[in-house]
This record gives sequence, structure tokens and C-alpha cells, in this order.
Amino acid sequence: MLRSFIALVAIAALAVPRSAQAQPSAADIAVAKQQYESGKKAAKDGDYDTARRYFLQSLAVAPHPLTLWNLALVEIDSGHPVDGVRDLRKYKADPRAEPEKKKEADGLIEQQMKRIGRVKILVPSNVPVTLDGTVVSDEQRKDAIEVVAGHHAVDAGFPSGSRHMDLEVAGGKEVPVTFDSTTDPTEPGPGPGGGIAKRDEGGGLPCFHSGVCTGTVISLAAVGVAGIIGYGIWQGQANSATTSARGLAPPSSCEGPNRPQVCGQAQSYLDDHDSKLTLSRISLAVGAASLVGAGVVLLAWPRSTKETTGAQVFPLLSPGTAGMGVRGQF
Repeated sequence: MLRSFIALVAIAALAVPRSAQAQPSAADIAVAKQQYESGKKAAKDGDYDTARRYFLQSLAVAPHPLTLWNLALVEIDSGHPVDGVRDLRKYKADPRAEPEKKKEADGLIEQQMKRIGRVKILVPSNVPVTLDGTVVSDEQRKDAIEVVAGHHAVDAGFPSGSRHMDLEVAGGKEVPVTFDSTTDPTEPGPGPGGGIAKRDEGGGLPCFHSGVCTGTVISLAAVGVAGIIGYGIWQGQANSATTSARGLAPPSSCEGPNRPQVCGQAQSYLDDHDSKLTLSRISLAVGAASLVGAGVVLLAWPRSTKETTGAQVFPLLSPGTAGMGVRGQF
């Protein structure tokens, strides 16, 4: 949402009070005015990142509450509510701020706080901590750190090893971050206060976050499906052999010493039937065992973030053969 910007009517409007210890020179004021105007133009064009940069440069040369106000609006409109609220608070603290804009700032802050959550670091001060890759100072640990609502990551460097925690921070809520030093290095602490603290591997079954487990389950399931399909194929061929044998010679005609010549060929079909029937039963057993094994691995896989082995199960199915093998690094 683009808001209108009030233009500076004179370069002197950017000047700081005479009581200030370091009053900007006329040249500084001219530069600040130029940067301010460039920021206004960029904001009107919807280029908020450029506008933000110009306003910051203007403030660095000659601080003025109007520039700070416009900077806060640009930060809010560009999806940086934490920075916008911070600068609105600075604006309210400036004695030169307009009373009406202070009231408007209160409303904007209240509105934006719905988009902002808080992370409270509860880790010993001698343990280095980063939040989204940025080092958290001792001063920041004294209070909850305001963050944009959403996903965030915390890393702590304990002597026993580094620990990682993924957070889902809700707007208007505070999430405490603590680690139990007696647990696995990636085990997070609780996450009350409206946020969700979770392991680095995320939610759901642990198997879904292990490459070895996922590969094993998929391979076992593939063997199971192949076994069931193989059972159907062998069973169909066995039934076909029986039908062919009966078509050549009924069983009753091949009894006794005077059997027709076709009885030998019928017997061959019957032998083939027995062979195919055996293969179908083996295939069914292998398929069922593989599917059960996949379920067991899926449900019983332990929570661990370290993978030291790699294994892959693969089917062995061919005419006259049914089974499975395992290959990998152990």
C-alpha cells in the first residue's frame, strides 16, 4: 500500500535543532534533501528497496523525523514490519515529531504487531547463538527478539556439540528457545506461547527425514508389490497349464495301462502347473514379508540425525527365481 509523502518545503526543514552537538552543514542538508526526494520518487514508483536505501542515506547525513516517518512506511509496505515498527517507535520518541502522526504511528504499530512474533533465547550467555544466521548478542538475550511471523531457525554452539531448532512463530506470540544439554544435540526444548518448536528433522515419522530409511521402505515396498504381481502371474500360468492338460486328456482317460499318447503331454502340463504354483507361493510369501517389513521399518525407525550406513533392498525376480537382495555401504 503506497502512502502519500509530504514534501519538504525548504532545505532548512531537515536541519537539526541548534542545541544539537553536531549540527549538519549546509552541504550536508543539501545532500540529505536530495536523497530524501529520490526516496520519495522511488516509493511512488513502487521501488521500495531503493526508496529505503535513499531514506537511510538521508538520515545518515542529516537526521529528521519526517524522513524517519517515510522510512517506516516504506519498510512496512515492503514487508519489513519489524523494521517499520522499530522506526515508528523512534519517530514517536523524537521531540520534533508531529502529534497527529504520533497517533497514527500508534495505530500502525498496533496493526503491524499482528504480523510480528517474539523469540526469547533462554540459553547460557557463554553459549554462542544465532537466529536465522545472525549472531544474538548478550543485550538481545535480555528481552524477546521481535521477528516476522513465520519460520525461523536457531543454532547454539554447546561444548558437547552444535544444536539446531526450527521454529514456527505466530504473530503476537512469544516462543521460548531452550535446549536440554542432556539430550541429543538436535533435541529442542519446549515451544509454548503459541509457537511451535520442532526438531531439525521436522514433524511426522522419523523415517521420513532419513534418506536410508526412506530408501529402504521404498525398496521393500517395491519388492512387496513385485511379489504380489509375480504371484498373480505365476498363479495365472499355473491355472493355464491345468486347463491345457485337461483339454488334451481328461484325468480319467489317463488311468490304467492303456493311456492315450497325449497323456504324456498332459502330464508335462501338470508338472509345469506344479512348478508355477510353487513359484507363485514363493512370490506371495516374499511380497507379503517385504510389505510387512516396510511397515515395520517405517514405524520403528529411531529418531536420529546422523546417518552412518547406506543400504538398498532390491527385488530378484526372474523365471524360476523369486527373492530379494541388499546392497550398499555398511
